[in-house]
Amino acid sequence: MAHILVYAQRTPQGIHPGSAAALCLARDIASDRGATITAVCPGDAGRADQFVIGAVSRYGADLLTFCGPAGMRPLQERLRPLVVFVTGGGVLARIAY
Repeated sequence: MAHILVYAQRTPQGIHPGSAAALCLARDIASDRGATITAVCPGDAGRADQFVIGAVSRYGADLLTFCGPAGMRPLQERLRPLVVFVTGGGVLARIAY
């Protein structure tokens, strides 16, 4: 089974528009291939992160993982992605087969 990870950049209003677009594109790919989508976001799932939770689910994520205060680097090193895509806006998406 394929899994797609999409980095969701936090903003005061929820997630960055580039992250929303990446989630929509990932949803299209995942639907065609039978994959699941996990959004990865810095944060601790506190009260302020409720906007992030709503946004990533609205744009197609099946799961959401908060990577804590250490950020994305330790999580990326632990997961060892096969393919990493980074857009100009800093949106990160990983596809593993």
